[in-house]
Amino acid sequence: RIVAADVDLPVVQQESFGYIGQFAALLIVNNLLLRLGGESALAQMNVVQNVSYVALAIYNALGDTVQPLCGTFFAEHNKDAIRRVMSLAAVIGTVSGGVTAALFALLAPSVCSLFGLTGSAALDGAFAVRVYCLSVVPAGLSLMWSACFQAIGRERIVFLIHQLRSFACFVVFAL
Repeated sequence: RIVAADVDLPVVQQESFGYIGQFAALLIVNNLLLRLGGESALAQMNVVQNVSYVALAIYNALGDTVQPLCGTFFAEHNKDAIRRVMSLAAVIGTVSGGVTAALFALLAPSVCSLFGLTGSAALDGAFAVRVYCLSVVPAGLSLMWSACFQAIGRERIVFLIHQLRSFACFVVFAL
């Protein structure tokens, strides 16, 4: 009933639109930061963005791993195996993402120095990295669960997760 192409196509489309949205958001945010906070604010945001690439790579890898497993179990009508895969991925994601976030939070001043921030920019950057670290596990789990739900034909849940995540980001930007 479900063919691999049916499962993968919406993910590719979703990611393509996501990259266009990221480009637009980064363009707007970078210009706002440059105008309102100057070069140091932009540099601090770039440090946080680079930390996010490393931290969320864990969840992207987990999503890439569990998606075909969930799709296979879905085709086999094996709901128990889908639950086990999702539960195990949630535990692995929470532990590994939590440890990664904790390390980044602990080493935030060194991370900022590595990117060339000094003085008050490094202090503010370290604070920004630590605040970001609070969101690693919830954001990562939503990415991983989106991959699982996509594989089992629950596109509406994926759409809802994506919209709520985007809405939360826009609320934070508005504040």
